[in-house]
Amino acid sequence: MRQSSGSDTKPKAAYRKSKVKSGCRTCKTRKVKCDEGRPACKRCVTTGRVCDGYGIWGGGGNHYADRSDKRQSSLVLQPKTPAPLGPGTVDQEHRFEWFLCRTTLKLPGGFVSGFWKVLVLQASLAEPAVLHAALALSAAHQNEPYKGIRDRGDASVILDPEERFVLTHYTKAISHLQPHLAVTEKSSLRVALITCLLFTCTEFLRGHYVSGISHLHNGIKVLETFKFAPKSTGTTPPPSWNFSDYWIVETFARLYIGSCLFGQSFPGHCPVIPDWTVGFPDVMFHNIGQARHSLDWLLEETLVLEQQARNTRTAFSDEDLHLVDFTERKEHVKSNFESWKRTYEIASANFDTQDTFLDPLAHKLLQAYYPMVEIMAARCTESCELNYDAHVGDFLAILARALANFKIGRSHALAKALNEQGMSLSRSISDMGSIPSLYYVALKCRVRRIRHHALKLLALCSHKEGIWDAKIVTKVAREVVRIEEDGFYQNHMLSDDFDDYSLPTEEEIVLPTLPESQRVNHVQVTFPDDTSGSLVLECLRKRDDGGWYVLTRIFDPIAQMWKSPRDVKGFNPLSQV
Repeated sequence: MRQSSGSDTKPKAAYRKSKVKSGCRTCKTRKVKCDEGRPACKRCVTTGRVCDGYGIWGGGGNHYADRSDKRQSSLVLQPKTPAPLGPGTVDQEHRFEWFLCRTTLKLPGGFVSGFWKVLVLQASLAEPAVLHAALALSAAHQNEPYKGIRDRGDASVILDPEERFVLTHYTKAISHLQPHLAVTEKSSLRVALITCLLFTCTEFLRGHYVSGISHLHNGIKVLETFKFAPKSTGTTPPPSWNFSDYWIVETFARLYIGSCLFGQSFPGHCPVIPDWTVGFPDVMFHNIGQARHSLDWLLEETLVLEQQARNTRTAFSDEDLHLVDFTERKEHVKSNFESWKRTYEIASANFDTQDTFLDPLAHKLLQAYYPMVEIMAARCTESCELNYDAHVGDFLAILARALANFKIGRSHALAKALNEQGMSLSRSISDMGSIPSLYYVALKCRVRRIRHHALKLLALCSHKEGIWDAKIVTKVAREVVRIEEDGFYQNHMLSDDFDDYSLPTEEEIVLPTLPESQRVNHVQVTFPDDTSGSLVLECLRKRDDGGWYVLTRIFDPIAQMWKSPRDVKGFNPLSQV
């Protein structure tokens, strides 16, 4: 092998040891081992080089340079002088310190996020709109553990100084955002999208879910309109993309997927993860983040297919559904998942040795997450709820992994120390954790012991995961279970007095499962406009003639009970689909 030119004077033997068969073009040229991180490898980023990507698999760039348009990339590359907070800012400085030291570390959950770790910090120093949105989010995050107490009286909410601080900086952020909304430059769009994400998280923490979903929807429309998440770029990123675009899309995608899983609908139901950011299924996962990103893409594809099949079902009966060819697409999704699973199982052996302390936690969360995706991929075009009975082993696996995570949390030394000192910190995050998979078990597993165990674990939670408020989720899941099991087990000797942290025995899961006539399909949740409004639960049940009708329940926050629509004055739901 020939010697390299320039100042590199390594002997030939050194090069023979470095067999560079894969990796980014920059590392191949330099003949060094590449960690193959996405969108750019860490070796290039940490040494200040520009990663030239992975050929047809895309990637490349770094947050030091965006050669296509340095002016547009100034938001990420060269932060401006920190925006002044103005006079009398002791409280604001305290909030910003909380944002830096607590919010940006806590909200991402178990998965490292470039958006929270890098982008939002740099943007808050460069743009007043982002800074004030960050201050509002910080106050909402710091106040969140106490909000339930303060919300008991309407007057206390209005006069609460914490809420007043949030609204003040929320308003200032909107004011500073107006000039960016008046232009279409990429840098201004980034500011708008970052601020939109902070607004979404703020509203979810405050319990204003309708407003949060509205912000999320508007942000996704911006992504589509200005091609931040292009559908037709093939396998390589557009030349104007850099780290900030990748992180923005990733954060929107996670909030979007989490909202869809909790029965929220978005007009058009358009995917927000571009294919070229996935690099799937032909590449190895070099870190837990790549595995999660590819799984999110698969879940998004599954949700889109599920929605399209459901929409078709309103025009065709189940017997005629084969007229629209969903079979091939479903098999493609299932095949992709099997490829993902094989790649993950091979790669995950090295995940616990990665360079962040969160990787082992992320690995455990992903283990509880992917069995749910596997079930969804297998059943995404079907309406027969009996088919879920074939996945009892998968439901049990989700429960087992959730239990393991609960035991870790219960024994965590730091959490114990904080509780002993009376310190109450928000446990809420913006990403998904254990709540969605437990909710899925409670809804779709009709083995009574398993689903009631999932309900128990949900009741032990008191935090939020994006739109997933544990208190609301538990109320909804319990009502769905009550609707389905109503009267069915009345002749059985049942007991729910089992250990919360012990898996069910074989004898405990032999009860007969529910017939299809008892089961419901497609559970949707409509949030109230504010924390004092009523929650609406709607689900489908088959009629004897094969059609569908809507079951509706309304949760009265004053009476703390679910009611039938006929008991709620002025409510007039649809009676059939």
